[in-house]
Amino acid sequence: YEPSSPFFCSIEFLSGSESSVDASAFLQYVWKEKFFMRSGFMSASSSFFAGAGFSVHGCKMMFLITHHPMLGPNSSFMLTSGSVLH
Repeated sequence: YEPSSPFFCSIEFLSGSESSVDASAFLQYVWKEKFFMRSGFMSASSSFFAGAGFSVHGCKMMFLITHHPMLGPNSSFMLTSGSVLH
């Protein structure tokens, strides 16, 4: 769901044949079409996450902090790129 151009929110439900329904949700805010902040929750691991990053020419770089109830805080770096086929 996109309430306005800089805000985006998403909820996803996943279910397997032998597992319960898992949900994940996040909110994202984009500033000047290059910088973004994201936060959310994943029910499968009962963990929260928050991150910030930037996007340049289809490449996104993001630094994330995750908090798991049993493992505690964890930091990570994510780099993603869209592919362009001609």
